[in-house]
Amino acid sequence: MTHPPDFSINGRFLHAAPTGVQRVAYNLIRSLDSILEASSGSAQEFEVLTPAGPRRSLPTARIPIREIGRSTGQVWEQLALPTASGRGQLINFCNAAPLLADSAVTMIHDGQVFITPESYSRKFAGWYRFSQPRICARAKFVLTVSEYSKRILVENRVAPEDKIMVIHNGIDHVLSFPAIPETCSNLGLVPFDYVVIFANFQKHKNFELILRLWARGYMDRLKLVVIGDVDWDGVKSHYGLDAIPDVLLAGRLSDGAVRSLLESAVCLAFPSTTEGFGLPPLEAMLLGCPVVVAPMGAVPEVCGEAAIYADPDRPDAWRAAILEQKGRGQEPQQRADLQSHASAFTWRRAADQLLALLDRV
Repeated sequence: MTHPPDFSINGRFLHAAPTGVQRVAYNLIRSLDSILEASSGSAQEFEVLTPAGPRRSLPTARIPIREIGRSTGQVWEQLALPTASGRGQLINFCNAAPLLADSAVTMIHDGQVFITPESYSRKFAGWYRFSQPRICARAKFVLTVSEYSKRILVENRVAPEDKIMVIHNGIDHVLSFPAIPETCSNLGLVPFDYVVIFANFQKHKNFELILRLWARGYMDRLKLVVIGDVDWDGVKSHYGLDAIPDVLLAGRLSDGAVRSLLESAVCLAFPSTTEGFGLPPLEAMLLGCPVVVAPMGAVPEVCGEAAIYADPDRPDAWRAAILEQKGRGQEPQQRADLQSHASAFTWRRAADQLLALLDRV
């Protein structure tokens, strides 16, 4: 790159744990880079700006990564980043941006802090509720990941409707993770005799509903595999429940291990009462895993008729849906239908839509 880039991308996320928001930024940049590498010439040039120090690897061929400043965290984002990025040409993918600088594009993934503030610490929710309307006011465009999220952002006056553009996430990154076939045996599981759930203690994730089904012994000896930062001390503290037979708290697992579990699961249970998008159900579908979900938030928008729906306030509906899926066994046509639906959500499509938006900037 022999001239200043057209756009600088906020790379603070490379110093954070790879949550769903960070995965979106990572995969969008990788797809942008692939498009640039394949083209003979591009009207747009990019760079990623990041704090100095150890960070997650981001392999790119055409988009350089440049370390700036001596600070880290929010201090870096608020002070060093706007100075280095150029006037109004900054792209932010992770719900945050400099408060006192213009941006080309800022992505706000959802409006959870406005509709379920009890799921977050008071400090975190307060900061987002204060900062997000202000950073959106200084952005030329606001991106979000579903029509549902757009509606919530408009209703809570985070940004006006005509400023918000929707680009659905991709989910095809899951196919790049090599499966680890021994995962089931290492965890003492029998293929197609367990249900998977991604869990934490945020209220809107509705983990308690699923956990109590197993606590009451209603699930016909099916195993429940819980992936995430959940331990029995936390379960006792939040729900008053001791260790439950047939419930395995697997903790954080590698992407390859998660892929293997989903490919051999009866289903994924996803009882969340609100989601800005819902990556896990679509990721599971692409791997051929049936999903039982709550018809809430953006989940019906992205999962369509391919999912199995159950009321998030009715444990009996979840028991019936999960046990019915167990009874169906492995149906090749169901697997093909799931994969066909999910395969439309690619990072290449998302990156193409983003480039089209940047042409307008």
